[in-house]
Formats: sequence, C-alpha cells, structure tokens
Amino acid sequence: MDSLQVAIIGVGHPKTGLPVLASLAGYFGERPLEIRLYDPDPEFLEMYDRIARLLFKTADNPHHVFASGDLTEVLRDVDRVILELSDRSVAFFSKKRKEAGLQPAIDEILRSVPPEAKVLSLQEEPLEYRMGVYRLPEWVRGLPEPEPGTVPHQVHRYILGDEPFFELLRSQERSLLKDWLDNPLSAEFLSKSPAA
Repeated sequence: MDSLQVAIIGVGHPKTGLPVLASLAGYFGERPLEIRLYDPDPEFLEMYDRIARLLFKTADNPHHVFASGDLTEVLRDVDRVILELSDRSVAFFSKKRKEAGLQPAIDEILRSVPPEAKVLSLQEEPLEYRMGVYRLPEWVRGLPEPEPGTVPHQVHRYILGDEPFFELLRSQERSLLKDWLDNPLSAEFLSKSPAA
C-alpha cells in the first residue's frame, strides 16, 4: 500500500510543532505515513527530527520520517502539506531572499507545492494564499500559548528523558489534524482569500 506523504513546513513552531508531531504519532490510518520535516532553522530541524522519532517510537508507530533543509526535496510528490512557520523560521527563510516576512515566505513555499496536494495552514496571522488551503482555527486556538523561549528547553528535556511526554501524546489522541489527514474536507476551506 502506498504511503501518504506529509510535509511539515516550519516544524519548529513553538505553539503547534509538538502538538502536530504528537497527533501524527497517534495516527493509525489506512495508509502508513511518510513524514517529511522542514524548518529553515537547522537547529530546530535537528531538534524536532529527534523528538518526532522518539514520539513515534514511544507510540509504536512505524511512520517513516526524514528531515531536510531542502524545501524542494520535502515537497516533491507530497500529498499533504502542513504550514506552521514561526517568526524565527521566517527570519531564517528570508535571509537569502529579496522580500522578508511571513507572507512572502508563504507565497514562495506555495509555488513549490504540487497542485494536487492538500494544504493545511496553522498560521494564525491573516494571509493571502496562492491556492486553496484548509484551516483548523478551533484546534489551533485551543492549544496552550507557550511562554516565550520555553519550548526548546521542553523539547530538550523530552529528548534527554528528563521529562516523560505521555501527557503530550494523550493530549492529541482526538486531534482534528488526524481527521484532516483522512478527509481534508473535515476542515474549513479557504479559497485564495485572506484568512479571517
């Protein structure tokens, strides 16, 4: 059976990064997942790759995971794309580009997404999208707001085994993200217009 190719763009987002990975760790759908992690910040990419592998191992989930700093590689032939760029990731992404900011980063990323792929935006800022995207605003609003700078330390504690992450996995057992993977129409659809 072919796997479902899922790209996470901006995996190091402080609010949504861990809940997305915890949701995927608890996903046991009809098709296995190939999860592709991308973050323009190499430190975040390495850290979230490690925590993803630990979460999937703990959940006894055989998802195939790979991380890459090459956006083209991550988006090649992808079925689902999850956008969750943080301010820090946008700053790294913008360094080599003419335009800086979240909107130009999203525009450039969406130009590389295959037209048949379904895109879920977890961005909370109002944005213009070059293609139709799905949103889960209630799910994102329901996630706790982390204290600035605390999430990387939390992730390191999880990786080092200083703190168990079973509660994180349990918190996303009924995640709406899992429903979206199986049925994108379960989420709000936004067609090439500003986010509300």
